[in-house]
Amino acid sequence: MSSSRSFEEIFSSLQNLIELRENEEGAPVTRMPKCFCGKSDYYMSQSRELDDEADDLSEQQQDDSEPIYVESTPNGFRYAVCPACNPRLQCRLCEGTGHRVLKEVHVFESGEGEFEHITENISPNTCACTHTERIVELLNNAEIPCKYMEADIHSFQIDHLNDFQKKKMSDNIQKMILFCTHSASLIKGTKDPSHKYFMTLTGPVGSGKTLLATAALKLLIMDHGLSGRFVDFQFLLNQLKAEYEQKRSGETLFKQLRDVDILIIDEFGKGRNENEWQLEKLDDLVNSRYNSKKITIITTNYLPQTFKYDEKEIPIRTHKIKNDYWNPLGKPDTSSANTPVNETFWTQSLLERVGARMYERIIEVSEFIDFMNIPSYRKILGKSFLDLYNKK
Repeated sequence: MSSSRSFEEIFSSLQNLIELRENEEGAPVTRMPKCFCGKSDYYMSQSRELDDEADDLSEQQQDDSEPIYVESTPNGFRYAVCPACNPRLQCRLCEGTGHRVLKEVHVFESGEGEFEHITENISPNTCACTHTERIVELLNNAEIPCKYMEADIHSFQIDHLNDFQKKKMSDNIQKMILFCTHSASLIKGTKDPSHKYFMTLTGPVGSGKTLLATAALKLLIMDHGLSGRFVDFQFLLNQLKAEYEQKRSGETLFKQLRDVDILIIDEFGKGRNENEWQLEKLDDLVNSRYNSKKITIITTNYLPQTFKYDEKEIPIRTHKIKNDYWNPLGKPDTSSANTPVNETFWTQSLLERVGARMYERIIEVSEFIDFMNIPSYRKILGKSFLDLYNKK
């Protein structure tokens, strides 16, 4: 073969080869779209002619996970159905349309006897193969942050923990899975209504609270088809501030948060400059979900009254006390020495932070997951980097 052949000549020869093989085999060559979810092997096996043996496959042999992946778009990341593994591609009931045809048989009697009249009605987007698309829509509506979109409650990374911490984290995960099971039953009306319907995750920064909460939200959406929403407490305060400045009530903002099946409020209590109107609106939101028995998951660094952070964990300002030349008293400024760095949650309780009304409702209907003594994963990653940097 000559090395001077142009790209067009090479492409033309390949096209001719494809046509030749099509003619030889008597069937067109189908170009399968690229798989992004890792399920292509399973769905390719389903695309072959099904026989009696294939119908007898056990559940263990079949991959029943959803063909969903995280797609990057110009507007950010979102969940999408894998183009190669979309259940519609192999659906024989609707032939990929997603619509079901419902037949009704009407029996009429006449002097000549009985006769049947069959009518067909189309039920749009109700075929079972559209289930994945509905799940994707629910996931995108939940507004899960990009960092946690891949969260999976069954594949938590705990290798960085010691034996005691691993057991505690494993217990926390199992407690959350049980809460999800009970919550789904409660929403569907098959569970004792006395079941706790708030879950509050408390503990230090970086310990995995938000990761576990978002993993639970994904579990409830994907396994039970429930609606959900993730909202950051500080972001919510900022949105309320904008509503207040525009002299709006904030009703549009809060309607979805009140009505959604599962609500995550992340970093509950965070913030420094909220006003009384903002706190009243937040209290209304918590009270509404409290009264309606709506499943609510809260993550917070602020602890209940009976808990305290170990003094060894609290970061303290370590700068030396210096004389302040401009101090009119001519004395050293000791006001900022030996005090916690920045955050108030080290010394302030959740009750002090959000007030008695919200606190007492949360305490009454919450199960609690304690992340105390679980180290910050971010800190461990940062230490690894610093160790590598210091070796140079």
